[in-house]
Amino acid sequence: MERRPRSILIPAAGASARFAAEGWKGPKALLRLEWQGTTDAMINHILSRIPDWFHPIIITKTEWINDFGKTIGDRSHNLVALEHESKGQSWTVAQGVRILQDEPFYIQNCDVLFKRDIYRRLEWMGGLNEETKIVLHQDRRPKTEPPIFSYVDYPRAIKKIAEKQRISDWAVSGLWRIASPKAYLRAFHQHLDSEIRHNGEMYLSDTLTMMEGTKTGFATVHFEFKDLGTPKSIADNGGRIIG
Repeated sequence: MERRPRSILIPAAGASARFAAEGWKGPKALLRLEWQGTTDAMINHILSRIPDWFHPIIITKTEWINDFGKTIGDRSHNLVALEHESKGQSWTVAQGVRILQDEPFYIQNCDVLFKRDIYRRLEWMGGLNEETKIVLHQDRRPKTEPPIFSYVDYPRAIKKIAEKQRISDWAVSGLWRIASPKAYLRAFHQHLDSEIRHNGEMYLSDTLTMMEGTKTGFATVHFEFKDLGTPKSIADNGGRIIG
């Protein structure tokens, strides 16, 4: 039987305060970057790294749909418009999860570049074990710098993911392989019914911590990536914002 393309949900419904502080407006995924000799929107740099066997689905605000459609061209059928204002990344992801069949899927931040083989590696591992997986890296920056990633208590069993709280030197790289949409939605509704919010937002890290199976920890993969999440990180990785 032919295998279905694996879905990758890319939440892109928020404007970044870090970019706005330096005068860049609108969704950061639509910023044009000069990167390794190529000038294109950030989202197209991301999509170019995803193998054809995978099916990226971009979730964004209704008012940004046309801009995304013009930018990504022939992949515009992979856009999902939010019917209401996003209440945080967890909420945005849930709107995309509802259109999926009950099979493993991925969540990827819209500002992270991976090598193409990470997706195949995670999928191959998934064929052996359907556990939820997260991609980690070791954050070697001085501890005096403000944290910008999510962190885990790795290498012990991961029982908690802390958003922008440095509880260890092990950080989540912005790519998750989720074994079951139903498991994610159960955790999302548990999160929705709780009072756990950060500045009024539902963080993805809290929903994932509530997922079944987290008591024994997530399976993990270590892999290098390029962070495009701030103007500084773009410059540090050899890129340049064009506009």
